[in-house]
Amino acid sequence: AGLVLVMYVYALVVQKLVRADRAPLVYLCVAMVHQTMGHLVRMHREYLCYSLDWTLSGMLMTFRLAGALWSRRDGKLLAANKDAQLSVLQRAAAIDKDFSALELFGFAFFFPGVVVGPFGDIRQYLDFIDYKGIYAALAPQKKDDSKKQTVTLGMLARSKSFVRRLWMPPVAVLLYLFAGKFVPESALYTESFNTQHGMLF
Repeated sequence: AGLVLVMYVYALVVQKLVRADRAPLVYLCVAMVHQTMGHLVRMHREYLCYSLDWTLSGMLMTFRLAGALWSRRDGKLLAANKDAQLSVLQRAAAIDKDFSALELFGFAFFFPGVVVGPFGDIRQYLDFIDYKGIYAALAPQKKDDSKKQTVTLGMLARSKSFVRRLWMPPVAVLLYLFAGKFVPESALYTESFNTQHGMLF
């Protein structure tokens, strides 16, 4: 857990010390060196052993925190130039602010978003904790408010971002099932594979 927490510290330091337009690439370089060194050490000590270690969670942290820095970079770019060439998804995720340590920590380790939920950008996370957008219905209600609204399946079905992320897990599972037939995992245990590829895998 400590090694994954280090990746969060990397993101905080990069956000503080590096310009917004360069921060995502700098963070990716630092995180990938960290991940590569950890992967090589693990492969040297535990070759072909199944273990739940920090490398998987480290990769998830790389995706999430680099994505947050990209959203910040796009937000700063839009603030400086409204006609910047950004895709619809980039514009939707752009956020023109520096993240506090608590906001970035919450986004990085928010359990439903990391482990069991579809991937979301930091703007969606901040909307969720601030009760904005479709999450406004989750806001605590005043005692005298008789029109309490709840989040319905219809509201979620009309949310393009929710529907777009809903199909990702089934597609990933099907890809794994079909690709596994052409590249069986048992091939990794053969002597010929070990001799031919060595430390590459």
